[in-house]
Amino acid sequence: MKCNLFIGMSFVLAISLNSCGMRDYMADADSCKELVKEFKTEDVLIGRSSTIHTTDSLLFVLDHTSTDSIIHMFDAFTDRHIKSFGKFGQGPDEIARAGQFAFDHDKGEAYVFDYGQQRVMAFNIDSVVSDPEYRPYVKLRFTTAKAFPDRYVHINDSLGFARHISPGKTKGFVQSLCRYNLDSGTVVPFGDPALKCYENRSMFAVSPETNMVAEACSTQDLVIIYDFDGNVINRFEGPLYSSDVNRDATYFTGAVFAGDYLLCSYSGDTTGKEYFGPYIVVFDKKGDYIKTLDLGRKIINMSYSPAKGRLLIGFDDEMQFGELSLSEII
Repeated sequence: MKCNLFIGMSFVLAISLNSCGMRDYMADADSCKELVKEFKTEDVLIGRSSTIHTTDSLLFVLDHTSTDSIIHMFDAFTDRHIKSFGKFGQGPDEIARAGQFAFDHDKGEAYVFDYGQQRVMAFNIDSVVSDPEYRPYVKLRFTTAKAFPDRYVHINDSLGFARHISPGKTKGFVQSLCRYNLDSGTVVPFGDPALKCYENRSMFAVSPETNMVAEACSTQDLVIIYDFDGNVINRFEGPLYSSDVNRDATYFTGAVFAGDYLLCSYSGDTTGKEYFGPYIVVFDKKGDYIKTLDLGRKIINMSYSPAKGRLLIGFDDEMQFGELSLSEII
């Protein structure tokens, strides 16, 4: 009994020392609003409900509420608009409700999860640009009746990562990180639930270069770094960490690997009313805290573009899209 008590007190002391040594993310934030430049989309009209995605040489904006072309493609070096494609609709070549976007670098194909027609549509980019009569093909059919993939990140046809959304045992739904096979639709749980202490509300980022996955937990102020086999490399509890997954709080709202860094958008709201926030918490790629940035605008999503070493950001603001050079802030 004394041994167990000593171990318990030591654990509490270690956590307390760790928390006291950390600074408040928001109070310690560096203001860099003036460093954010507007990313202009030329004459292309894009709806407010849009997300930006990047590859080595291309930028894609997915307009989730468009009733015309849903995908807008730009050159990552010049920002020139190349083409808009992916027609909205219920037809065999159309997209009814665009969900997730992914890109296969080896095949040069863009994938769009159509939750309206429960399928993944594949677009060969070279053919999209050169052939005005090009028609996409169905990569995979899936069902949303029991479970479906969310926020998919593509590595290859047999390996990708996603949040697996399924109904809860009593009410609501459960989100859990998983491996996702885009050829078969097979789902394999990822990570150790005993180490996470939660079962939902997380964002994640994937680094194919280092074979690492970062999971940023929205309601817990917690970041976990894994290797591709699911082994935990680092588990970082923020200053407001709690094991309670049901509290009305929003901390991390997104995550992206950017070169040697892990960038996590952060709200810090404890009222349950403001999901998006203006902060980016910067970690090294192993999950150790470096600094916090205050962009002065609510961040909807972000993606790193290696072409010019910049972060592309979608805002809930009069500036719809912005860019931030990492060399200026880190």
